[in-house]
Amino acid sequence: MKSIGFDDGFHDVYESVGTTWRAIWPVPIISQVAFVERGIPPVFSDRSLVFREENFDATTRVRRGRLYAPAGRLGHQSWALPHPVYGALGSMTRNSNGWVERNLRLFDQYQESGNPCGRYLAIGAAESVWLIVAADRISTSEMLLTLKARRAFGILPELDPTSVPDIGKHGVIETVSTLIDAIYRESPGSIVDRSRDAAQSCLATWTAWKWQDHGVLTNDLGRLIKYVLARGKPGERPAALDAANLVRVLHARGKWNERKKRNLRPIVEDDAELALRAVGFLLHEFRWAHPAT
Repeated sequence: MKSIGFDDGFHDVYESVGTTWRAIWPVPIISQVAFVERGIPPVFSDRSLVFREENFDATTRVRRGRLYAPAGRLGHQSWALPHPVYGALGSMTRNSNGWVERNLRLFDQYQESGNPCGRYLAIGAAESVWLIVAADRISTSEMLLTLKARRAFGILPELDPTSVPDIGKHGVIETVSTLIDAIYRESPGSIVDRSRDAAQSCLATWTAWKWQDHGVLTNDLGRLIKYVLARGKPGERPAALDAANLVRVLHARGKWNERKKRNLRPIVEDDAELALRAVGFLLHEFRWAHPAT
């Protein structure tokens, strides 16, 4: 079993090598984590699981690392090889092999049966929630987890696929996922484009479900808005239509010929954020977002 040890005094991290311990250098990022269950806030304590981060891509919001559980031998005195940088600093005792004594808080590789993919982990704080998208067994027998940020840092609510009507569920899931991926990768104009796609799929799905008309699924935003206005009660204009129309207008600004004809300014980041907020409003308005988001 693979184990790591955390030296609370010097904040160094050690790993087991057979019956010996050696320091990991550079020191990896170690965070307390907890699995997130619906309706139950995560709790962190000295007995929490820990996540050893291997790498983090701030653009794609993807993290990779290994998971460990507290061992039953807390405070165990362990003999370790001298630190590769600090040597025996901090230890008053050496054995005949030249190893130094360290007081390590120990963690063993996480071994719970079952595939963790699809579960959520809170890393360091209840607000930092990550979805486990892959779990690969590596040469050390540990599971290397790949995590993706659950939410776009509050910009978009979390979509609840079970609440989306089957008539257009696939399109809604695909366009919202593509929009989230675009947030940290693409230009403001591209984000507005992706917001238009998401708004169209959301409004089309809701409209097709409400009036049982599959034909509207391929309508563009302008035609969808007119369709709903024609079917609705006189004088009634659902707020969802205003949100969708806002995205439609912003998308038109992204076209060079429209800007030239109407003397409009180029799309900026504030416009992209406004389009994102409008899509988020649609998800809430149609009751397709998790209540907690």
